[in-house]
Amino acid sequence: MGTQGHMLECELRPGKQHCQSGTTAFIARSVETLQTLGLGGKCLLRLDSGNAAADNFDAFGDHYFIVKRNPRRECPEQMLALARRVGDKQDSREGKNVYTGFFDHFHPGGDQNRPCVPVAFEVIERTIDIDGQKLLVPKLEVNTWWTNLSCRAKTVLDLYHGHGPSEQYHSELKSDLDVERSTYCAVRLVRHAGRIELHFGKRCRWFEVIQDIAHSFA
Repeated sequence: MGTQGHMLECELRPGKQHCQSGTTAFIARSVETLQTLGLGGKCLLRLDSGNAAADNFDAFGDHYFIVKRNPRRECPEQMLALARRVGDKQDSREGKNVYTGFFDHFHPGGDQNRPCVPVAFEVIERTIDIDGQKLLVPKLEVNTWWTNLSCRAKTVLDLYHGHGPSEQYHSELKSDLDVERSTYCAVRLVRHAGRIELHFGKRCRWFEVIQDIAHSFA
């Protein structure tokens, strides 16, 4: 959908709402809608680490997915040692070692009753910072993603990073349409015969929306 410039199942959520609240049902509904469209092939679902809950995996169906994973439970030094054994070392600058590859022994949500899902990883070891200063203790960075894609780990990383431009386009769309303040508009407050009324302009595009909201509280 996104590669064609379309958006599906858009939700306007309060900013304070947790990203995982209702997300499993939202994913299932989106997948069902995709099926009714009769599109060929599979879609790629990309989710942030806040949506790495195990229940979400049940809603993906047979579609492809990349889900950012939070590796806070793993020791970075152990992850580096493992990445050195099973990963591929990427070309990088002096003092920066980058390893990519796949781990195959992790269970979503840490639930041992669930089957293992491949985890693409990027482990970065910095012994010299970007300014050329040698570090007494190497600085480690570990990034991991759940995925069912059968491709190179570097491709998984690139596909996930494409999530950033998508978010930017989404943000620009909301700003251009003034979605975040869509129920705000100019009105005239009139007090007459013991009543308080709001008088809207003749071409107020939000009148029906505000009217529906008012009726819901009546």
